[in-house]
Amino acid sequence: MKQKPMGLRQKIRQLRKDIPKAYAVQASYRLSEQVAALPGYGASQSISAFLPFDGEVSPLPLMDRAIQDGKRVWVPVMQGKASLLRFAPWDR
Repeated sequence: MKQKPMGLRQKIRQLRKDIPKAYAVQASYRLSEQVAALPGYGASQSISAFLPFDGEVSPLPLMDRAIQDGKRVWVPVMQGKASLLRFAPWDR
């Protein structure tokens, strides 16, 4: 029996999962450094980010840094496919 070909989303998800852990951690910290260097970051009182899922590069170092810098951090909350996206405060 033939297997169904993998869709594009599944291929991308698998590619993310295949990224070596050490590289992903390094990329997460580099992301934090680059965002924190932006003028908008310094001027902001809050940021929004997402909780990493399924091999995504993690914004957690940036989120932790924002908390240390006295900023509020917000994450999206999904309450169903038909509902509006809302944001909730986050603190590790």
